[in-house]
Amino acid sequence: MGFIGLFCSMYHPASNTLISQSIREKGKAFGIHGIAGSLGVASVPVLSAWFGSNMGWRVPHVIFGFMGIAAAVYSFSVPAKSAFTAESPDDKNRPEKEISYLKLIVFYCSAAALGLTYKGIMTFLPAYMGEKIHFGFLTLNKVTLGGSVATLALVSGALGQYFGGRLVESVQA
Repeated sequence: MGFIGLFCSMYHPASNTLISQSIREKGKAFGIHGIAGSLGVASVPVLSAWFGSNMGWRVPHVIFGFMGIAAAVYSFSVPAKSAFTAESPDDKNRPEKEISYLKLIVFYCSAAALGLTYKGIMTFLPAYMGEKIHFGFLTLNKVTLGGSVATLALVSGALGQYFGGRLVESVQA
């Protein structure tokens, strides 16, 4: 689990850098990126619960581990510098913006709080939903039911990513 955390933590700085340096419509790109991430996060509880309940608790780790390895291997085929860059000739003449360390600290603290909240919810939500939600017409075990209900709750994140990307584009325009 520690290695999963270590390697997964490398993803966001790299992906955000690639998007911000190579795509002109940043808000739209980050929105699409967020939608894909939200849908992936939303699908994991139900898929993991189903794989784990039917094939054993190790199977989701193996399947998602191989998917991660495949993505890592594929990433070596991505060019080091994209031919499509958002940088224009005028960008070189602009003065560097000063960094506000207070704003940076507030940003880092809010990101840490968001991460704690998110992981707390992701740890608690499927278990809670599996224990507290009961549908008489469904014959799912508690683990699968909890994963399914958590997935439905997390799909709403994709909508937030879409509207956030649209909002950024409207502010930039």
